Amino acid sequence: NILKLKELNKERIKIDTGFACNAKCYFCYYRSHLKDPFLSINEIKKQIVQSKLMGFKQVEFSGGESTYHPEWFYMLEFAKKLSIKFKNE
Repeated sequence: NILKLKELNKERIKIDTGFACNAKCYFCYYRSHLKDPFLSINEIKKQIVQSKLMGFKQVEFSGGESTYHPEWFYMLEFAKKLSIKFKNE
């Protein structure tokens, strides 16, 4: 059964930026993926734009440790330029 868009909570969408993390917590269920590459900044920008077009008002950057992404500040600025609020989880 496919959800119709109007049934979705369009307040916030989650974008996984990759599983890389510098903490290496022993309980992390992504532990085997900590060295995987980050999602490209172009793919992240594409997902931010799509989120805006779908009516989302906030984007939540997640994954491993999203602030570890080398383009972290660029992601924030890009979302801000599109008037999308962001939250880091």
